[in-house]
Amino acid sequence: MGRASKEDTQKAARPSLREQQKRLTRQRLLEAAEAVFKERGYAHTTIDDIVEYAGASRGTYYLYFKNKSGLLADLLGEFNEEAATLFQKFADIDEPDAENLAEWCASHIQLYRAHRHVIAAWIQAESAEPDLRPTADGYLNIALDTLSEHIGVLRHAEGLSDDAAEVRLRATLMMVQLERLCYFALIRRWKTDLDAAARLLGEIWLQTIYSGDVHD
Repeated sequence: MGRASKEDTQKAARPSLREQQKRLTRQRLLEAAEAVFKERGYAHTTIDDIVEYAGASRGTYYLYFKNKSGLLADLLGEFNEEAATLFQKFADIDEPDAENLAEWCASHIQLYRAHRHVIAAWIQAESAEPDLRPTADGYLNIALDTLSEHIGVLRHAEGLSDDAAEVRLRATLMMVQLERLCYFALIRRWKTDLDAAARLLGEIWLQTIYSGDVHD
């Protein structure tokens, strides 16, 4: 058989009109859900609310999602993907200082802000929807795994303890600081100067990364 032409290869790689339509429909449902979650909260949102907002039907909804928590899990999955990219950028910081750590924290705050309505729905749903936990925990696992690995590398390079348990504790405390800041400022809407908070976190994180061994 002859070799496939470049045009044939491009056609094969290009999604069909039906596939494109399915992607658009699914995305429309996701965007509708996020909008309704913002307005009513997770607990008070029904599948009927979502399909009405999206201009779809319940039958269409169930082609893409098993239930309401399944849709929220997909929204959380999108957040997880963006978070994974952001945490990789942390791992690319070879020479941390207060300034570049502050810039990274500010980027995380912006990511949290962009997804705050989904995160608020997740917080509301978490206790009642146990099937959400693996997806929700995925974000924290990404964060702690990436932070821990890079902090260990940085400390080892400086001749400091890179004991896995100690490094994990440092990463955990750093994430607690950042996550609680985002939660209270962006979900609970506490009045907070987030730019100043990011700058201060940069200083605190730098000290946490490089401070002496906790058992000294």
